[in-house]
Amino acid sequence: MFTTIGYLYNQIHPVVLGTSIPDNRWNCMYYSKPVKLHKGVDNPIKFKIRNNNQKDVDVSTSTFTISIIDSYTNHEKISRTLDIENAESGLISTTITEEDLDNLDAMRYHYGIRMVDSNGVQYPIYVDDNYSASGVVEVHNDAYPGPVAAVEPVIGSFENSIAYTALTETTQGINGINTVAYYLTDFTGTITAQGHLENTSSIQDGDYIDVVESSYTNQTGVVYVNFVGLFTGVRFKVYSESGTVSKILYKF
Repeated sequence: MFTTIGYLYNQIHPVVLGTSIPDNRWNCMYYSKPVKLHKGVDNPIKFKIRNNNQKDVDVSTSTFTISIIDSYTNHEKISRTLDIENAESGLISTTITEEDLDNLDAMRYHYGIRMVDSNGVQYPIYVDDNYSASGVVEVHNDAYPGPVAAVEPVIGSFENSIAYTALTETTQGINGINTVAYYLTDFTGTITAQGHLENTSSIQDGDYIDVVESSYTNQTGVVYVNFVGLFTGVRFKVYSESGTVSKILYKF
């Protein structure tokens, strides 16, 4: 039997408070490991603040901010106030969420941490023995599935107040979770998600089954509907008494 071991541990990075410069390199930090962030999950990270003698620093009267910077354009991508987990030992932390990383490419970025003391004076936080305030962030996109793009099925012409969208051929996933967003303006009527299980391109109206029907009265805005089912294809039936359905976005 082959066994793979998975590890769950805190990603803690030692950094040095930049209020003074040491006279020697005896206690300096010679290696600063990169912060690794993975798209598709939340990423908790912690930083351990020390002084130039590698001793813990009390940070109870200070605030800390981390900035993640595009290393090519120098534009700030994420800015976050760090939480103080243990003031006496200088432990600060934050969580870079899955949503935070949606608009970041899988590449290397830089990060910097700024400290503001109780007098409002700002200090850099050093990350290596050369007194650099610029650390490395690696964003990876190879461990978890990425977000799925929504499909916008075209709404056809109305006949007797009823219109159908174009058919969306689906890939049957693991959990069968479907999400749809209706963009409505003063809409009164019903929208029905319909699915079929046929393996042919010659689909007849009788092949569809109603999955979920949603009724609205003078509804304006974006309305989200979730339903569960594994289908070969999905379309939407719109019955309109008044108002408009400007578009439908569908994810499966």
